[in-house]
Amino acid sequence: MDKPSNQIVGTILLKDLDGSEHIEVGWHLARHAWGHGYATESAIACMRYGFDAMRLEHIKAVVNPANARSLAVARRVGLKAIGPARFYEQELDFFDASRDTWRPVAALARPQA
Repeated sequence: MDKPSNQIVGTILLKDLDGSEHIEVGWHLARHAWGHGYATESAIACMRYGFDAMRLEHIKAVVNPANARSLAVARRVGLKAIGPARFYEQELDFFDASRDTWRPVAALARPQA
């Protein structure tokens, strides 16, 4: 949510990845919200919840390889590229983060204990 306008800007989620056993983090923001750090900040919080509260061992993400902004978010939130894969009936870049080694690289991520 954009606090100054009190407007919802998008959705960040943890869900099953295309019916597989994998859990994915996803971000979907309105175009006017791009470039403000919402996706990065929210995805880090969502992943922290997945690892700390849900005790997930891995969190995945899939990104359209033509979407440079989402690829950058994936890297900033500490997801590591593991190659192309087919999900949602399309070829996507596949990312992974492990609870034991996950470290977001974004400057706004608070340090992990």
